[in-house]
Amino acid sequence: MAEPVVPNLAEYKAGRMIVLGKMVEPDERKGLLYVRRYASDNQVHIHWMDRHSGTVELDIVATPGGLEFRRIEQCKTGRVYVLKYTRSAQRFFFWMQEPKETEDAAFCRRVNELIASGQRNWDECAAAEGDVDTDVERENSRRSGGGEIGKLRVLKEMRQFLVTNLPGSPETCLQTTNQSLTDLQSGDDDAMPLPPLPFQDPDAEIPDLAFILR
Repeated sequence: MAEPVVPNLAEYKAGRMIVLGKMVEPDERKGLLYVRRYASDNQVHIHWMDRHSGTVELDIVATPGGLEFRRIEQCKTGRVYVLKYTRSAQRFFFWMQEPKETEDAAFCRRVNELIASGQRNWDECAAAEGDVDTDVERENSRRSGGGEIGKLRVLKEMRQFLVTNLPGSPETCLQTTNQSLTDLQSGDDDAMPLPPLPFQDPDAEIPDLAFILR
């Protein structure tokens, strides 16, 4: 029996940024930052996926009060956000890849709302808010393709079906499917903003010059 499609409660095209020493540098891969709640633990999970390979590299369980998502104002060359633990130094930086900046704040607010929601009871109230994986949500997600991830999965399954089941040489069909997969993975590259320039980690310890000059 196939596993039910879990809908994304929020998703946004975003790349990762890597902390190297006291600097934060962009990873230029196209990515997707998304939030889900799984029936297995009824917890909110925050994921990052490489949109080209489909590999999910991050699976962060969001505990209320334990995480916050906010913009890094120190970066002036791009739209950079950080997912930061409140009780440790661990952080994850992201640069927004959506063409327009207008939805950044709404996505940030939604992520923080989902983090704050934490573990929920399986009741009609929670289901009405769209924060649990209900039968209605699964059906809606199935019909819509499950967002970016669902579309990528469907095209890959289609390509595998053609390879396995079509007689002879299904090159033409495969070429069409491969092109569709490539188009989806590429997305709107022409409109995607350039990666931000490296910048100093805002939480890096800055030497006390007065102490050094003593």
